[in-house]
Amino acid sequence: TDESGKPLIPLSFLSDANDENVILSTFGVSTATAGGVIPVQKKGDGYEFIYDNPQYKAAYQWMNKMYRANLLDHEAITDKSERYKEKNKTGRIAMNAGGFFNMDAHLWEVLDGPTEPAWYYEAVPYPQVDGVSAIGANQIVNPYPADDVFINKDTKNLEAILKFFDYTLTQNPEQQQVA
Repeated sequence: TDESGKPLIPLSFLSDANDENVILSTFGVSTATAGGVIPVQKKGDGYEFIYDNPQYKAAYQWMNKMYRANLLDHEAITDKSERYKEKNKTGRIAMNAGGFFNMDAHLWEVLDGPTEPAWYYEAVPYPQVDGVSAIGANQIVNPYPADDVFINKDTKNLEAILKFFDYTLTQNPEQQQVA
């Protein structure tokens, strides 16, 4: 419950953005893909498709258990991003599995101090399920990026590049147009 005693949704994610992949990763399932190809993971001398990984089923069994125990948002599968963002902005969700990229950056840009529920979010590293040797990969580097930045390890002006990033990342509304 929140400070006023109102019940919170214990755990949610934005299925519309495939945030359940974070949960799959904690079970050791790699969900990274390039261009819609079914995710595969190297296993021994061969490869294992995501759906053949026994941990894939285990992750969904865990999510089903959480759902049945009312610990997982019952609307997580059907929510669209606007509704999900509103739940977060109003402080109805205690914990999210997924990324902050699915919430409006404006939640943080306008905050000067702890004034809204979004201020209290704390990022935590991916946990790892007992018995899983490593978390699964859920991101790949796109060799044909649209908005990514790569810095060569041999760059001669690293300090200038980092100062430019500091400048572009200042919290002024016009900065999103600068880069």
